[in-house]
Formats: sequence, structure tokens, C-alpha cells
Amino acid sequence: MTNGKIRAMLAARPGFALETTLMFLFALVVIGGAVYTMSKPQMRASVYQAKRTQSFYMAEAGLQDALQVLASSHSWIAGFTAKPFMSGFYTVKLDTTTTPVTLTSKGWVGAGAPGRTVGSAVKVNLNLNSPLLSYTIGASTGGVILNNGSIVNGNVYTGGGINVPGGCSINGVIESVAPPPLFIPVTKPSAPCNYTSTMTTLGPCYVDGDLYIVSGASVKLTGTLWVSGYLKIDNGSSMTGMYTVYLGGAFLLGNHSRLGDNSATNSPFIFADGPAGLVKIDNAGDASNVVVYAPGREVLLNNGSTLTGSVIGLSVTLWNHITITHADIAMPGPGYGVIPKSWAELY
Repeated sequence: MTNGKIRAMLAARPGFALETTLMFLFALVVIGGAVYTMSKPQMRASVYQAKRTQSFYMAEAGLQDALQVLASSHSWIAGFTAKPFMSGFYTVKLDTTTTPVTLTSKGWVGAGAPGRTVGSAVKVNLNLNSPLLSYTIGASTGGVILNNGSIVNGNVYTGGGINVPGGCSINGVIESVAPPPLFIPVTKPSAPCNYTSTMTTLGPCYVDGDLYIVSGASVKLTGTLWVSGYLKIDNGSSMTGMYTVYLGGAFLLGNHSRLGDNSATNSPFIFADGPAGLVKIDNAGDASNVVVYAPGREVLLNNGSTLTGSVIGLSVTLWNHITITHADIAMPGPGYGVIPKSWAELY
């Protein structure tokens, strides 16, 4: 077509260029719409996958947070609920009713409630401790001190040194490391003890304050005993029963009093939490087939006292003809370390 003919056609149809442009734009819109329609699912999938990856790492962060708390707090069972972290939050639950014990962490990305955001979850099974402790004495930074004819029959762990003068002996292996930590989840019972001198059973119950077992009394535990203050078992009194005794304050077993009995399955587990208060077995006190766990406390056995089982403290001192002998004691309730045993992604 010659230039003259083109000019003649354009002169005859003055809107021809606009029509051509509109048709071209329409074609672009149709093509763009088709591309968007086809790519929209992929775009959504990409955004979802990115958020899901973020939520997975949120869950992992919650898991690591919980493991850190468990390593330092031996009675922590509360978990976390919607704890903020970065651009999301996580919820962590510790379940002691399962076998093995599980720690489950769920992470979400977004500012809304979990139902409106993208979430992931991970679960870790916790390594169970052996129910039997392989050592007689465990001490961390305070170390172990023997004096005046004291004897240890069994293995010793100490991260703070050891002093064994002449006339004293340790008949076992000495490991120059602190004992491995235990985690003992203890829930405060809902009922008060209301202890009186005529009572022969206790538990599950709590005492907000001090508890003195009266002279000559015999008390059998029938559940967890929670004492926020000082527990004193003195002057020929006794306490038996395979349950946990949680102490917030000091502890005294003294003057020919007895904790536990000849059965390794009928003896209390003494758990003195935190750093407050001396743990003392004195004046021929007899702790028979027991575990005394006071990782943040000074523990003192004095004046002809005896213990069979295991004792763990910040420091452990045996003073004046003390004999401690290892015994395999089954610990009441779940006790476990914080080393993951197995890991799984739930969703």
C-alpha cells in the first residue's frame, strides 16, 4: 500500500489509530488477567510457605526458650502462652502425663489469634533420668568436706573440690565434675495440711510457713508435701512414705529422728528448692533409703548421723563420725533432664 493510499484511508477514518491502540491495550489486559489468574495460586502458596517457615522457626525458638528455663528451674511446669517473639509468638506446653514426657511448642506468624495466622508445631521427647542415682554424694561449686572419722561408701561427684583428711575415707569413685542436674516437676497441692499433734498421715497438702513434726510423732506421707518455710523433724519423730517433700526453707532432721525406713520404695524424696536455708541432719538423725536433693543449698551431716541413698547439694559437709552409704532409690514421680531424646515436626 502506497503512502498516498494510507493517508487517504486515515483521512476517511480519523479514529482508526485510537481503535488500534484500544484493541492493543485490551489484548494486554486479557493477557495480564490470564497471567494473574494462573499465577495467583502460586503467589498465595509462596506467601504461605514463607509464613509457614517463619512459624516453624517461631516454634523452634519457643522450644529452645523452654529448654533453657528447664535447665535452670527444677520445678518449672507452667510453659508459655502466646509469648511474643519477633513478628509472631509461641506457646509451649510441658506434658508430664505422657511416656516419655513431652515438650510441645507451637509458633505463629502474624498479629492475629492463632486461628487467623499461619502456624507450625514441634515436639521433643525428654530424656528420662534413670530412677536410680549412681552416686552417693553430689556437690557443685561448694565441694565436699569430710572430717573426724567420716566415711562415704559409694561414688562422689564434686565440681568444687574435695577434702578427705586422715581418718576419713571414700570407698568409691571420685568424679571431679558437678552432678548432672535433675528436673523435678512439683505442683503445689490444693489443700492445706492443717497439721496437729494427733495426725499420723499428711498429703497431698501444703503448709504456707513452717512445719514442726511434734516430738515422738510418726507421720506417713500419702501424697506430695509442700512446705514454703522450715521443716523440722526432731526429738525422736519420724516421716515415711514415697512422696516428694518440697521445701522453700531450711530442713532439720535431728535428735534420733528418722526419715524413711528400711524399704527403698517407702522413703520420701526431699527437694529443697532455691538457695535459702541450710539442710541439716544432726545428732544421730537417720535418713534411711532417701534422696536429699538441694542443689542450691549447703548440706551438713553432723554428730553421728547416718544416711543411706544419695545427697546432692551446693556443698556437702560430713562432720564428726558420719557414715553415708549408697543405695538404689526409686525416685517418686517423673524426674528428667533437659536433653532432647527425639524430635518431630507436627505440622
